[in-house]
Amino acid sequence: MSIAPFLRSGPNGLYITDLPAFLASPCSAPISTDPNKSTWTDPSTRAQFSQMHIPAKELELLLYNKSRDTNRICPGCMLWYDLSRPGNPSAGISATLAQEMDLSGICSQSCMDELAGPEAGKALMGKDTGRMGDQEWEVLERESREAEKGGQNRFRVRRPVDGEPGDMVAESRSGFGVAR
Repeated sequence: MSIAPFLRSGPNGLYITDLPAFLASPCSAPISTDPNKSTWTDPSTRAQFSQMHIPAKELELLLYNKSRDTNRICPGCMLWYDLSRPGNPSAGISATLAQEMDLSGICSQSCMDELAGPEAGKALMGKDTGRMGDQEWEVLERESREAEKGGQNRFRVRRPVDGEPGDMVAESRSGFGVAR
C-alpha cells in the first residue's frame, strides 16, 4: 500500500513530513463544530498568535491540534494520530498523558521532555494552568532559564503578561509561543 508523499511510515504509525501539503490534503481532519475548538481557527485568534511571532509551522500545529475533535499531530515527533481510533498512541496509557494528548497533541513523555526538559515536562504533563501551583511554575521557569543558558532549543515557559492570550506561554528560542 502506498502512502501520501507528505507522510512516512514509522514504528508508531504515520509521521508528517510536509505539514503544508498535509493541511491542504483530504487527510487533514475537518475543523470541529464545537465552538471552544473552532474558535482557534478564527482570524482574530490567528492574529493574536501572529503578534507573538510564532513561526508558521508551530502556529499551524497549535491551531490544528486545538481546533480538531480527536485528530492530533505531535509537535515533538510529527506523529499523526486520532484519539478515537483503536490502536492510537493513547491506548493503554496514563490519564495524565491522555490529557496532554488532548491539550497539545504531544504523544509521549519523551516528546514532552524533548520540548520542555525532563523536570519541566513532568511538571507540565497533562495539566492546564488551572491545575498548576506555584511550585510547578517555579520548576518550569527554572528549567526554562537553565536550558536557555545552555543553548538548548527547548521551550522557555513563563506566565503570560496582561494582554497575551491564554494562561501560559511556552516559547522556543525561535520564538514559538503556546497558550494553554
